[in-house]
Amino acid sequence: MDKYLSVKETAEILGITARQVRNLCHNGKIPNAIKIGKSYAIPSDFKFKNKTVETLKEKFEKERGLQGLKYNYIIVHGTFGHPGENWFPWLAEELCKLDLSGKTQKEDILIPHFPSSDCADYESWKSILMGYIDSGIINKNTIFVCHSLGPLFVSKVLIEEQVKVKGLISVEAAANHLMGNPAFDKINSTFFVPSWEYLENVKKYIDFNYCFYTDNDPHIPYNILSTYVKHAATKAFFIPNAGHFNSMSGYTKFPQLLELIRDIEINSPIQEKKIEGIAPNGQWDKELSHQWTNMTWPNRPSVSELAIYTKALRRHEKENSGRDCLIMGSNVEFRDWAYEENLNVSLMNNNEEYHLATYRELRHKKAPYKLILDDWKKIDFDEKFDFIVGDELIGNLETPNIEAFLSKVAKSLKKGGLFLSKSIYLPRNYKIKSVREIFADYYKNGKGSNPLAYCEFDLTMNCLNDKNIVSFEQLNTIIQQSYNQNIITQETYEFLNDIGIDNMKFNFFVPYLDDYEKIVSKYFNIVEKCYTDDVGAKDYPIYILEKK
Repeated sequence: MDKYLSVKETAEILGITARQVRNLCHNGKIPNAIKIGKSYAIPSDFKFKNKTVETLKEKFEKERGLQGLKYNYIIVHGTFGHPGENWFPWLAEELCKLDLSGKTQKEDILIPHFPSSDCADYESWKSILMGYIDSGIINKNTIFVCHSLGPLFVSKVLIEEQVKVKGLISVEAAANHLMGNPAFDKINSTFFVPSWEYLENVKKYIDFNYCFYTDNDPHIPYNILSTYVKHAATKAFFIPNAGHFNSMSGYTKFPQLLELIRDIEINSPIQEKKIEGIAPNGQWDKELSHQWTNMTWPNRPSVSELAIYTKALRRHEKENSGRDCLIMGSNVEFRDWAYEENLNVSLMNNNEEYHLATYRELRHKKAPYKLILDDWKKIDFDEKFDFIVGDELIGNLETPNIEAFLSKVAKSLKKGGLFLSKSIYLPRNYKIKSVREIFADYYKNGKGSNPLAYCEFDLTMNCLNDKNIVSFEQLNTIIQQSYNQNIITQETYEFLNDIGIDNMKFNFFVPYLDDYEKIVSKYFNIVEKCYTDDVGAKDYPIYILEKK
């Protein structure tokens, strides 16, 4: 048997897949192959249709000419897509121009049309792709250019069938995401994979996966896109405001993609493009909204916090009929909550770019609202709203401005109106803990819980200056030093690092708790001072304030 090769060994010699070798044997095209169970043993000196092994191996390499395309390209559309849409025809034409030999063949650039009816599913798409694999058109020189559902589809096939190709270029890729559209979700769900980690396996079968993604896709949330990039990409290219990279977003051409392919063809180094200029001088800009995606309680409202506001809303409804609500900022949790509570919503935010960028995280993307394009700290209305809500508002002020702000909030509320908010405050009797003490307590009593929620209050107090201003840059330094000194584990460090504290280039104010309540009492009745059941909640009081 030492004169025979396995199917796998033969596939490696030929530069094709094991499945293709089995098909050749099954069809009698490899003489003297011996079937053993479901596999075959192949003579080591075999000839294929009277051609040498070397001839077959080089079939897709030598026919193109020295100056032609080095690789063949398969362009894959998304759900309910077709070859003639978006930038697909334009790219195919431009790729032909790259082939200076003038010998571009049909297998060099293909745009297959996958089933796009209501009966389409993963298996129907896969059967078509397997035809190209079995024929050898898809081979080790193939580069897939995939849009929308395409990257997930191709990755899953490559992993399942253990097919090696040159690489993937993924455009606005996602996985396991339900859009809320029954027609799309019925099809897309058949393409789902067991986990995000499963997608990492595709790297065994490709040299690269270059990913284009954006921040305002109306169909796919940014956190889904960025998670795909995290698990599947080798390099990523962020393009702002690109929508779904389709014709509706203006993408009938895609010059950045073509430039990438040019670099691949000439073996030019590929430079990853990252987001720059995160939140300079305290501005809540579009780029910071990406970092905010990874934030957790207490820096974002939790379900338990929203439940407290709902309870206050119910009590208010018993004596009042008003439903006018002002949300300070573009907080997505409050926007979804207000819509679900059937409130008449106004948003106050002076940065339209940031406001639009947060759209991707909304669950209710068609929820109506009125945008007041102005700084919420300048609030000045005459008894217009029944509710005013915002998260960690006080931290964005400083001591001289707190009373002026609270008086304006009270002025803007109708009689009996409610101001609902959470922030961080400093008790007079608080004793600063060392960083080592903070994390030792976490690993003893809080391990397994959210390290940000468990430790943030104590870590924040370590970063206060004499004016009670906390610097996030200093907080990030503490986290980095804790890791370098083995105070925290790599797992804890990665969790805190992913949140993006290093990109929060602004300061935060922490007033004394008794000072805040003294000012509040001038303008509001403290209906309730309560806490959620979240980790670390004892340090974050939630105030339900009623206008006096």
